[in-house]
Amino acid sequence: MGDFNVTPRSQGYELITKAYFDTYMLAKDIDNGITVRGKIDGWEKSPLDKRIDYIFTDGNVRIKSSKTIFNSKTEEMISDHFGVLVERE
Repeated sequence: MGDFNVTPRSQGYELITKAYFDTYMLAKDIDNGITVRGKIDGWEKSPLDKRIDYIFTDGNVRIKSSKTIFNSKTEEMISDHFGVLVERE
């Protein structure tokens, strides 16, 4: 889990998901998945809102939900990246 600095549908994401499952994609209940808003260094030419923080698993587990936290909507922001909270079934 953590900041992988790749967006979904990128070459890096495709490489990771050959061996691991993205818990966001497995979850039955999700939010928009955005983990970074606005301009950040190195991403000047990409969309402002992006999902670059993930929780991966090596097994196809049942995931009830995947939500971002510490995003100023659910809790106060504590970093320029939002947290990812996953609940297993």
